[in-house]
Order: sequence, then C-alpha cells, then structure tokens
Amino acid sequence: MHEVALFSQVAQARHDRLLQTLSGVVGAQPTAYTHQHVLVNKDKLVHDLHRAVSLQQDASTATGPWQARIASLPEPGSSEAIFSQVNELSSINNGDYENDKVVGHHYTDGHRFVNGNVIITIYRIFATNTLLPSTSEILLLSPPCNASQLGHLDPSGAYVIEAIVRIENGTDLKFADLARKELFAFCRDYLQGLITFQVPDRFAMDTRVKGA
Repeated sequence: MHEVALFSQVAQARHDRLLQTLSGVVGAQPTAYTHQHVLVNKDKLVHDLHRAVSLQQDASTATGPWQARIASLPEPGSSEAIFSQVNELSSINNGDYENDKVVGHHYTDGHRFVNGNVIITIYRIFATNTLLPSTSEILLLSPPCNASQLGHLDPSGAYVIEAIVRIENGTDLKFADLARKELFAFCRDYLQGLITFQVPDRFAMDTRVKGA
C-alpha cells in the first residue's frame, strides 16, 4: 500500500474552529483517536507498534490490539506531497518483537475525520516521563501509562494535522495521480485560508535506523 500525505499544524486556540469546520464538511462528528506508540529497531527499520487506548488520570486501559506500521523512506521527485510505501499489520505476535530495542515511546490524542478517500487526523503528541525499557516486550505486556505520566511534546499545545489518501496499488501511475488530485482538491476546496499544508523534508521521515 502507498500513501499520499500532507501535514500542517494548528494552534490550540484555533483547534475548536477547525473541528467545527471539518464536521460541517464531512457531515459527521469526528472519531476520537488516542493511541500508544512504541517505536522499535527491527531489521534496520523503525517499526511503529501502536494500539488504541483510553487515557485516564489513574488507570488507563488498552482498547485495541497491538498493530504495526512500517513505512519506507518517502519517494523522491515530488515537491507537492509525501508519497511513501506503507505496510500495516492489523495485529502482531508479541513474540516477534520481544527482543527488539525500544527507540521511542509516546502517545497521540485527538480526532479523525474521513471524507471519501481522504483521512484527516488532528492530534497532539504526548511524551512519557518514564525511562525506556531495554526491550519492547516489557511495554507490549504492560498497561498503558496514566495521563498523569504524560506531558505535551510541544509546550504550546499545538496540534499536528495529517491528511492522507491511501492507494492499494501505488505503482499504477493513474491511481497515484487520482489520489493526489483528490487530496489536493479537498485541501483547496475546504481548508484553504484555514490551514496551510506543508511537505516535510523526506529525509526527516526516514525510518531507517542510523548506523545500522
């Protein structure tokens, strides 16, 4: 599978207006989106192991199974959007990751909208105040952190906005072009003037483990 993606950021003060605008465009209320992410070094790539959670002040719980996302280095040649190959596993065998080194641990909390093939996720990143364990098995078998153990990665409280279209056959140029057009049209027709999307440096999204 491939993804065409654009990214942006919105200040905390403008967050509610953005949610209201998107609710009107989509014709539905957003879906709550809260995930725990454990980043591990496996096969010289960073694998994003994640699961849905319910964050509470004193007793957080997992509400979904562990899943995996492995993204390639975004492909060169496009200055308009990030285009990358992605492999997603809806469930994993914890034993496959029991001895892998943990290189990151964070939480995302926000909302998600779907309009046609466009998926818009608006979220904040929360860092943990606990030390990383030596291997991923400890985190995979442990309950999620409580809200009291988390803090905003961005002290301003700003939200990340991710707009993507997924393509099952990304090697077909026709489908890739249609995906780009649908993504750009949505951003232009409904979000222009409200937020400005950007294309990050593709090497900033490199999932290869440095020095491996």
